[in-house]
Amino acid sequence: MKIRYWLFSFVVLISFVWIFSSLHAGNNFDFKEPAWTSLSEQELEQYDTLYAMSDIHGTFERFTTLLENANLIEKDSSDIGYDWVGNKNALKKTILILVGDYIGKENYKDYDPIGVILLIKKLQKQAALRRDKIIVLLGNHEAEFLADPEKNFKKGPDLESLIKHVHHVYGITPKDLEDHSETKAAIKIIAKKLFESEFGDDLKTFPIGAKIGGWLFAHSGYMDVNDKSVGAYLSKITNAWVNKNYEILVDKNLPLSSFLEAHNWWDEKSKREHTKSILDQLKLTGLVMGHDPDALHRRGEIALAESQFLIKLDTGMNMQADDSKGKLLQCPIAAILSNTKKQCEQLDEKGRTVSIPVIAGY
Repeated sequence: MKIRYWLFSFVVLISFVWIFSSLHAGNNFDFKEPAWTSLSEQELEQYDTLYAMSDIHGTFERFTTLLENANLIEKDSSDIGYDWVGNKNALKKTILILVGDYIGKENYKDYDPIGVILLIKKLQKQAALRRDKIIVLLGNHEAEFLADPEKNFKKGPDLESLIKHVHHVYGITPKDLEDHSETKAAIKIIAKKLFESEFGDDLKTFPIGAKIGGWLFAHSGYMDVNDKSVGAYLSKITNAWVNKNYEILVDKNLPLSSFLEAHNWWDEKSKREHTKSILDQLKLTGLVMGHDPDALHRRGEIALAESQFLIKLDTGMNMQADDSKGKLLQCPIAAILSNTKKQCEQLDEKGRTVSIPVIAGY
């Protein structure tokens, strides 16, 4: 009798575990390349410092000033003008994460989005040779251009920037641009060629997000999904990226777009709690987002939520608004491994270290 009783109890226990696991299977997700970038805690131990920023919006001079004064790049004699040097004083290697929106906003001056992309790709290759790592994530502006190059050409790559760098963009010749025509017919042709050039190919390689230890880096990062369907939601985003269905990722009428497009979600308690719940399910301890310069009501600065689940990066580098000359997040890798976000700081355009404000109520 005892054997039968224990056997019955064992079967019941196994059944319960199987049912419980099945209910939560949809929330298991593997952040695999190339749609995602993932670094385990063990891999992170090879690095010394993580830097991050977002929403450069074509402001080439402000972007390079931040990196140069952080001693990550230095001027050279090339057309692009800079080389990656990394943090020469670091005991180990450096990670730089760029969290989307390198194009867009049509700034009045210093607007060179193609120059920004060309520089990023150059630095990324140079960093890899030094065993540093530059991770370049997809923003909604890049996804919008890829979804509809003609419609989003003027607020994305920009004709003047293309003229400046035409010799770097294979597939487009000076003859294509010789009349500087901005007619609809001309833009349609140029936008299609740009989409099919290595510029477009570069944008298509940018992952959706990055799992760095226990932190998730993403442009908006909000997931408009039921708690029980997180894995399926992320799988659908991944499939859209793999199949180049960018229109799904930027159609604001579709829930999948929230990961790149959602604004102001951070200001609703229910959505913050929903996001924390999802992070817990994914065994993540924080979200680092761009996209919204007003996030946490701290425009012009990087900021940390009091609950420490959220860091916002967008400092409003758009020169039309002229909110900020940019800030660069600087975190020792130890802060990520121990999940102590208060150890992170921000560097301003003069390379000065500034503390990150902790915003009460969030």
